[in-house]
Amino acid sequence: MNRQHTVVRIFLASPDDVAEERQILDDVVKSINAGWSDNLGARFEVVSWKTHANPGIGSDPQAVINRQLGTDYDVFIGIMWTRFGSPTPRADSGTEEEFEQAYNKYIDSPDSTHVMFYFKSNSPKNLDEINVQQLEKVREFKNKISDKGVLFGSFGESGEFRELVNLHLTRIIQVYDDKIQYLPVNEILRADKSNAI
Repeated sequence: MNRQHTVVRIFLASPDDVAEERQILDDVVKSINAGWSDNLGARFEVVSWKTHANPGIGSDPQAVINRQLGTDYDVFIGIMWTRFGSPTPRADSGTEEEFEQAYNKYIDSPDSTHVMFYFKSNSPKNLDEINVQQLEKVREFKNKISDKGVLFGSFGESGEFRELVNLHLTRIIQVYDDKIQYLPVNEILRADKSNAI
């Protein structure tokens, strides 16, 4: 049976201190795609400013990212640890601004977006690297999104994050099996004939 394949876009937002978790997410997505995409006819694609934004001009750098990446995604994943990030004209950090866009998208249409946020809880090996002001902003943000009704994930070691995100994304990709449209064989053959030269 032929299927139309669905690309489930994941928007990844995070400051720079969770590079290991960003790589873990990429690895998990590759693994899930290898194991599930053929059976379900759907696969994940990770989108972030690091991989999908081009240099450009706008009122500020985050505005360039917003314009280029937009909100055309199905899953939002945010990750924070000790850094909150740099402020933008519209929010205290780019990650916060991206979360607010995802949150508003969800409020406007709850079926359009899965919003998931994860906080790393273990201490860095070098405590001198902790910026107390940045860490406090992370704590304030955690409280803020909790007050908005966000159930977030917490993890200590990177292996725990791998297990959590693998479980959560595996559940999400299975939901898309119900959303994929199946074409009867005669419609596929008719389409092939009409496209023939």
